[in-house]
Amino acid sequence: VKERVPLLWKDSRALVVAKPAGMASHAEGPRSGTTLVDVLRAQLARPERNAGVHLVHRLDRPTSGALLVARDALAHAQLDQLLRDGQIERSY
Repeated sequence: VKERVPLLWKDSRALVVAKPAGMASHAEGPRSGTTLVDVLRAQLARPERNAGVHLVHRLDRPTSGALLVARDALAHAQLDQLLRDGQIERSY
């Protein structure tokens, strides 16, 4: 994968990336093409499945915007809970 996405913010547990319009956040089926998860795995040098790339939420393929990504399963669970509890706010 030669594509890259801009990293807007990162620390050891999470990152925020700028998802471009037209790119699927994750695989939607056999004809998804290159996804944001694929690009991030390559960009972060994490080729194994889901290593360091756990989407906390997603954006539809035609939508661009900031996407929160956890770098491990525990961070994903914690961020997901914060999102469900309304402690993380999304805006459109």
